[in-house]
Amino acid sequence: MASSNRFEYLDSIRGFAIILMVMGHAIAWNYSDWQSVVLFNSMQNNAEKYGGIIWQIIYSFHMALFFMVSGFLAINSGKKTFTEFFANKIKRLFVPWVCSFLIIYLVRGSMGYWFLLSLFQLSLIGFLLIRAIDKLKIKSLSITLFVFVTLWIAAKQIPNCELFGIEIMKFKEYLLPFCFGISLRKFDNLNNLVSSKHWIFSLCFILFSVIFVSRYFFENPKGGAFLPLLGSICVWHFFCNLKQSKVANVFQFLGKNTMPIYILHILFVIQIPAIGQFILKQNAVTSITIQLTYSLMISAIAIFWSLVLYKFLRKSKFISFCLFGE
Repeated sequence: MASSNRFEYLDSIRGFAIILMVMGHAIAWNYSDWQSVVLFNSMQNNAEKYGGIIWQIIYSFHMALFFMVSGFLAINSGKKTFTEFFANKIKRLFVPWVCSFLIIYLVRGSMGYWFLLSLFQLSLIGFLLIRAIDKLKIKSLSITLFVFVTLWIAAKQIPNCELFGIEIMKFKEYLLPFCFGISLRKFDNLNNLVSSKHWIFSLCFILFSVIFVSRYFFENPKGGAFLPLLGSICVWHFFCNLKQSKVANVFQFLGKNTMPIYILHILFVIQIPAIGQFILKQNAVTSITIQLTYSLMISAIAIFWSLVLYKFLRKSKFISFCLFGE
């Protein structure tokens, strides 16, 4: 893979992921009782299962995709002192997380964007992991993956807890894709396997499909914890092999503007619960078709106006620093 394309495909991946994120919100926020529809459980009727299936696909991997890219880029942190790295993450992630609280609370009544806090936490963990691997001179992919999986299993045992209504342990759900991203950057053989070998894509896609569909037929099917990683690998492979085109350019552009889209889109996602109720009355094919069409349209509008507002807000250095970490 040519080095000139290295970060272009990462931008494309992030651009794709941010579209999925806005789509997920566009779907969920257009149901009066979104949790009864999009949060899958075996007691749902068929209409609710159809109504939430696109959301379920999106949320099975799209946030993990962000964390995998972040883990891939985290290797660069090894060149900084911890003080320099910590100060940078305070500016880039923690300050925007704190300063976006008011916007999120006023618009949605929730306690901020969990992703920024979780990424801040994982970035610090990643820095320490990378330093430890370098200090111990671990050069084996097998040993590195074993350490990461062991750490992930251990983290899952930590009980969830909240502070002032904020879930502060959510980062542990994404530790595995984040660490896998570190491994992709550190080991060229793994990167080549995921990026270039089509049989890996086929295998991961089949496993993802089987595990995802099995949730609709069996209680607690095996492998659900690996859906985020399998889906992320499929998307990673696809964009690594996507030829340059106008579509790719759009993904790259959005990927370079994920922070303002993430922070501001909440102001522009149109919410019409009547649409959700209409969808719930349709058959499976019609329901899914409307979901895709409507959520794409609403997402395009929200992303467009987010970027317009960002262009205006970034003229203020203070606002740029507070909201976007710039």
